[in-house]
Amino acid sequence: MKPKKVLIVGKEKAFKKGSIHSVLLNKEKYQLHYLNNENLLQDPLFLKGFSLAIINKVKSIYIDSLLENKVPSIVLIGKREQHLISIVSNVQGIVSKEKPEEIHFAIEMIEKGGFYFSTALKQYIFPLMANKIPFDLDEELKYIPTILTEMELKVVEELINDKTNQQIADTLYLSKRTVEYYITSSMQKLKVNSRVGLAVKMTKAILLQNQSISIRKVQTVYA
Repeated sequence: MKPKKVLIVGKEKAFKKGSIHSVLLNKEKYQLHYLNNENLLQDPLFLKGFSLAIINKVKSIYIDSLLENKVPSIVLIGKREQHLISIVSNVQGIVSKEKPEEIHFAIEMIEKGGFYFSTALKQYIFPLMANKIPFDLDEELKYIPTILTEMELKVVEELINDKTNQQIADTLYLSKRTVEYYITSSMQKLKVNSRVGLAVKMTKAILLQNQSISIRKVQTVYA
């Protein structure tokens, strides 16, 4: 089988020192190429040759260029970079730099048409996000349960659990095409450009709802 060409974007030296680089090199199925000129991200012919991009330095310009040219992308995030989560919502995968073994799960999930959000980062980031969501500024998040239909909510909830379209279809007894329709419809309604963006926004809404319930319970106790 011909190796898949993977474009590595940002901090080549740092990437080569990391564990994820070693994990990928141990698999002969990947052919790694390092971006040495950022201007090439604006070249559709150059990007057309890659089946996947791995972003090692979070920059919105990198993500936007790859999204525009329809190159599936995985962003590597460290614990110190968790504040950048809002920038990376339009990618197909988010992998923890501290969990290199996740890279294979992410690639496999993307190849099946799904997306991957690091389990390690979910546990670390979302509890922090729950404490930082400003109620007055995140009005839209409050109304997500009313914006989406009941079935759209069910599909997105399954999506958050890192399931592929086929797995969601099997769980909810729907056709794969129907699942794709609900996901596309939900993305349009919530104004996001990717499955990861949809999952992040929905997770924020769930956290906001849970936090609001907790606050109301505390207020009741002390009323």
